Amino acid sequence: MAHLHKRLDVEKTEVKTAYCISNDLREDQMRVANDRIKTRFQPIDTIQTEEIAIVCYGPSLKQTWPEVKRFKKIMTCSGSHQFLLERGIIPTWHVDLDPREHKVKMLGQPHKDVEYLMASTCHPTMWDKLEGFNVKLWHIFNNEDNKEVPLTYPRGDWILSGGNNVGLRCMVVARLMGYTNQHIFGMDCSFPNKDENHHAGSHLNTYKKYYETPYGGKTYYCEPAMVTYARQFFHEIKQLPDVKIALYGEGLLQHMAYVKKDEKATIKPSAIIAFSTPVTISEEHIEEMKTLHRNPVYGISGKKHKNVVLKLAESMNTRSVMDYGCGKGALGAGLPFPIWEYDPAIPGKDGVPRPADLVVCLNVLEFVEPQMLDNVLGDLVRCSKKCVFAVIEGKKEDWEKRLNSFFNIGAIFEHKTELHCVLEPRKMGPRG
Repeated sequence: MAHLHKRLDVEKTEVKTAYCISNDLREDQMRVANDRIKTRFQPIDTIQTEEIAIVCYGPSLKQTWPEVKRFKKIMTCSGSHQFLLERGIIPTWHVDLDPREHKVKMLGQPHKDVEYLMASTCHPTMWDKLEGFNVKLWHIFNNEDNKEVPLTYPRGDWILSGGNNVGLRCMVVARLMGYTNQHIFGMDCSFPNKDENHHAGSHLNTYKKYYETPYGGKTYYCEPAMVTYARQFFHEIKQLPDVKIALYGEGLLQHMAYVKKDEKATIKPSAIIAFSTPVTISEEHIEEMKTLHRNPVYGISGKKHKNVVLKLAESMNTRSVMDYGCGKGALGAGLPFPIWEYDPAIPGKDGVPRPADLVVCLNVLEFVEPQMLDNVLGDLVRCSKKCVFAVIEGKKEDWEKRLNSFFNIGAIFEHKTELHCVLEPRKMGPRG
């Protein structure tokens, strides 16, 4: 058994939970998942009146699991998938996001009637184990202060925010599927005594330290991260204002919910719990553009604007420049320093573009598909840290109105048939 340490204060303990693998390894695992799993999780707009059981793997599940049998919709996470299957209860969905290999073993034998809603961070061997089963992929987004769309995520995929453990993320997944009546089992954030198993059954990653944790006249035993998760729970439910929560079992979290039941919310829902990366071009249009690029003189007009771009970069005291719609890279070839380049029709330059101080978009916007234009303008906002320089063919009054929805317009100069636009992005968060 783990060693007992000093007491924790529930109201003051706050642990910054570091991610359990390196960022580079996480990115690699996400790329493997993106390539292996072709089906994607999609939210549902319709509210579901039916109750859903969200089943975590805390020790109280050993007592409460028979009550799960009355639910027709069941979502498991962690070891509760195998725990319920062993007792003849087939989950409707299983959710996981943990990147470590031991979680693959804890899943147990997959079941043909379960839909597996898995985060792209999962260990690559998870996809071997789930080969041939019903799997849908989604992505996690943990850094709530960074509103840039992560570069690893494919266009159009859904990215879910939420708490730092899988049980809290299940609440978000269930709400995005329309379930507002959520019954939560095994989310204890504690274990009842110093000799008790941390979970409802065996677990391959046991805690090394635990602390005596008094709260509301009772004493629980917790790892510091458990207390953080319990406190996060009350933040997360305020971001799901139309969700009704029922907690089952006995643990620190359930006791905190009882003590706090008469408290009024002190914050308004504000967090974006999910967003999708914008689709900016159709597959058909990509193929059309690739055909045009076979012409050796197509996509090289950027070089005529190199002096203007150089002066803008010098005035901003930056060499952080990105050419959005770079074509054959003529602009970059004419500058005395390297720049980032993006073009969805150029292999090797077609990934999600990275942000830069100055984003240059030259004779691109007038060729964007009409139904994609707002997405492209929003993507330019995301990409530009300080300024966009756009050259557009068209009428000033038409483009001024469209651009004004996304940018503070510094200047629009008319030059023959072109508009030369200096724009400041209006930051709108991940959805922008």
